[in-house]
Amino acid sequence: MHRLRRERPDLPLVINGGFADLAQVRLQWAEGLGVMIGRAAYHRPAFIAELERALPDSDWPTPEPARVVETMVSYARAQAPRGVRLHSVTRHMHGLLAGREGARSWRRFLSDIASRPDAAPKLCFRRCPSSIRAWLPKRLKRRKPG
Repeated sequence: MHRLRRERPDLPLVINGGFADLAQVRLQWAEGLGVMIGRAAYHRPAFIAELERALPDSDWPTPEPARVVETMVSYARAQAPRGVRLHSVTRHMHGLLAGREGARSWRRFLSDIASRPDAAPKLCFRRCPSSIRAWLPKRLKRRKPG
């Protein structure tokens, strides 16, 4: 790929090779290559934010997990009337807390509670374990009396 880049500098080239950290990606960028990110971004979504911040003139703020959850709950609620199960949305959120406190509880919660066929988006998140409830948006934490 690097030889091809030297021989054909005008040709757009994108490399796909299991890049998992910013240093690896920067090496490819330095060679003038585009980089495909797949599994690393899926397992650790914050990686996309790291890449964005590494771009010149980037002032994009990394969204906090609470904001991501709030956005995804809204999305899941919009999809529910169309027959989309909550699990179809939340299965892509397992890596949201990768490397943070409560990550294991988060994954277990998504696997055990959010994957139930009758799981409702907003109510489901009210059942989060206490180890992750602290960072959830307030409107998702409220428990109804009774």
